[in-house]
Order: sequence, then structure tokens, then C-alpha cells
Amino acid sequence: MSYHLAKIERVGLRDGWPAEDGDFTPWLAKNLSDLGDALGIQLEHRATESWLDGSRRRVDIVAADGNGDTVVIENQLKYTDADHFSRLLIYAAGKNAKTVIWVAAGMDDEHWQAMHWLNQQQGAAKFYGVVVELLKIGASKPAPYFKVVVAPGDLRGRNTGNRQAITHRQILQNNHEFSKELASQLQEGHSIVIPDIEQYGWFPILKYLDGKALRYVAIWGETDKTLAVELVIEKDGDGGPAWNQCRFEQLQQHQAAIEQAVRESEQEWFAWEPVARPGTTGRLAARSRIAVYRPGSVHHNRDEWPEYRSWFIRKYLQILAALRPYLDELGLQSE
Repeated sequence: MSYHLAKIERVGLRDGWPAEDGDFTPWLAKNLSDLGDALGIQLEHRATESWLDGSRRRVDIVAADGNGDTVVIENQLKYTDADHFSRLLIYAAGKNAKTVIWVAAGMDDEHWQAMHWLNQQQGAAKFYGVVVELLKIGASKPAPYFKVVVAPGDLRGRNTGNRQAITHRQILQNNHEFSKELASQLQEGHSIVIPDIEQYGWFPILKYLDGKALRYVAIWGETDKTLAVELVIEKDGDGGPAWNQCRFEQLQQHQAAIEQAVRESEQEWFAWEPVARPGTTGRLAARSRIAVYRPGSVHHNRDEWPEYRSWFIRKYLQILAALRPYLDELGLQSE
């Protein structure tokens, strides 16, 4: 007997939930039963964007389990990162949670190891790591799928494929090599002055406008699985934050046109981050930024380096061209 079997296809998470806070979090709060079914626990919604006492931080979702104990849920539409991991622990302590759930687009080895270690300590809380995917069969509508990769007492939760762990030394070496070639291509092909190459997971593309108010940065992180080119709006001195926010809001009025000019595929998504966004302090809180992202890992996909560098340069030039019609409106002049 032969069967005509359909093919399961993955759909980009941003196609289902364009914004993390505006779309994914509210959707997840209304569909906690689906997440609970995947984990084998009962989840009942209590609050969304719940403030911590005496803090400026807010928990994405607070729920209760079948015993009425508190559950905190942190969700993101990107791979796990150190910032969200620290939030997870702060939220667990602040809400005295018995269950802690981290939902993300993917989980790095180091975060899997940390959460598994926390479960081994038999502490006050149980930790779950969940990868969310959107799947479709043929012409069907996309459906969410929760894949549990970390669970208390479950060594089978790990789901990292054949990818090997990478050392900190390898990360620094990759950063240096990748940056050096990217700098060479920018200097030779586009006459852009490049600073001394460091071993960071980001790369300043020194294009300044109006006294270093705007600059462009290529970012690939140390263990993230995303690449990004960002436009940073950061004018120093008195009135700087207000100036930065004003220019950000002026550009945001043209958000659709800018994204249309830059976005090439469904695998790219944007982040528009204003001044003083939650979780930022000091100089970070005084700047605003616009970033375009795509999947990719400098540290695990070395064969893709030429394509990654080409993407960085292309996105930089596209953002620069998309911005040019609005420079006069911003009170700036291009160099």
C-alpha cells in the first residue's frame, strides 16, 4: 500500500506573530492550555505584563498550576540570550514561583546546561525550556508547536542536534576573523574607514551624521543565532535623549516605507526600540535604535561567512539609502 504523504514545513515565527510583546505574548496568554499540554501541567492565566514589586521590570505572563502555585513565563521570538536568562531568575525570585517556563525560538547549549543544572539542585522551583515553532502541512494554516527541551529530571529534553559546544576562545577567534574580512570588504569596496578590529560580537560601521548622532553597527553576538544591522540614534550631551527620541519618532512615521525598502525576505524582521525602553539603564537608556534581523550563526555556520558578510554590507547600504529621503526632515545632512 502506498500513501501520498504531505510535507511538514516550518513557517517564520514573525509571520505568525510580527511583534513579540504586541502579538506573541497576548496570544500565548490566551492559549496557555496548549503550552500546558506540551509540558503535562495545568496552566491558568493570572496576569500579563505583571510588575515586580519595587522594580521597573514586568513579567511577560504569570499563571497558576493545578495546585494554585505561581508560574512565571518568559517568552521571546529569538534564541535564548543572557539578558532574558537573568530576567527569568529575577522574575522567579520576585514572584516566588514554583514553576519557571522559558519559551523561545531556540535554546543555546549554555542556557540548556544552566536550566538543567538548576533542576538538578532540587530547589524551590522547577525549570522548563520550550522551543516554539510554526508548522504547516501543504496549504494549511500555520499551527504552533511547543517542543520541550528542558524539563525537571528529564535528560531526554536536550535537543541540540549534532552541534558541538563552542569555547570562549573559539568565539573570540571567530569574531576577530569575521570582523577582519568584513572590514577589508568595506574598505576596498565602499571606502569606509574601519577602526581597529576587536574580538567582539559586533562591528561598528563608522557612518556618522551630524556630529555622531547616527551610526550603523553590524551585530552577530557571541552565542545568538541571529544577525543584525542596526541604526543607532545617539546624540550625547544635554538634551541628547530627547533629541534621540524625537528623531526616532520622526523615522517611525515612515516605518512601512523604510522596512519595504530594506526587507528582502520573510526571514528578515525589524525591531524599533525607543529611548528608555524597559530593561535599559545609563547610556543604553538614552539611545534609540532601529534594527533588521535574520537567522544565522557566525560561530556554528562558518561555511556561511561569505554570505553573512555580503548580507551585512547589503543591509547597511539599503538602510542608508532608505534613510536618505528623510535626512532633511530630521535636520541632518549626509556626509
